[in-house]
Amino acid sequence: MKQTLFYIIFLIYVLPVMGQNKITYDPYSVKKKNIVKVNLLSGFLATINMSYETKITYKWSVQSSLAYTNLKLDGSDRKKTSMEGFQVGIDLRHYRRQRNEWNGWYSQLMLRYCSYNYHYYVQDSTTNNVVVNYQEKLKGISVGYLFGYQRTYRNRFVIDAFTGIFASAPIQYISNPIKPIKNFTGQSFEINPYTNGGSIRLGLKVGYLF
Repeated sequence: MKQTLFYIIFLIYVLPVMGQNKITYDPYSVKKKNIVKVNLLSGFLATINMSYETKITYKWSVQSSLAYTNLKLDGSDRKKTSMEGFQVGIDLRHYRRQRNEWNGWYSQLMLRYCSYNYHYYVQDSTTNNVVVNYQEKLKGISVGYLFGYQRTYRNRFVIDAFTGIFASAPIQYISNPIKPIKNFTGQSFEINPYTNGGSIRLGLKVGYLF
């Protein structure tokens, strides 16, 4: 009788405690170490810009990026310009005083390799009023520093806004007019901020955690 009473008391008091300690799966508590992002502002420059960020430690991450540009610059009727090319990059990011992983202010060092083809369709007195395709090939290296703020939503979605400065230098320049042009020099070598000089960059990315 005493043994039966003991087992009843055991079942009444111990089983509810065991039930409370039951492990449940919460998808929002799972730590995710990767983000795929798309830069929304790049679309205004006819560019598709995607990046992949992965965690190294709680406050440090590495980000790789790839961008493709196919931009048509109308200009005047007799001097039209187009630009096509790509960028590949690698970034090192440091999160500052973040309360939650992937969230908060950050600073970032960036390195880019750029390759672009310019096409100038020239038709004026220098070409005897004949349409001439003047091609320029540009390759350059860019280094930069930026700061920004990133926030996650429901442990799935990401918004990343940033600004920063870049310095670029050309590593190759090839000029190749299809037909000889006198007294005409393409300007892409001087005006392209990705391969020459300094520039300010802005970005607004949306992404997905996994």
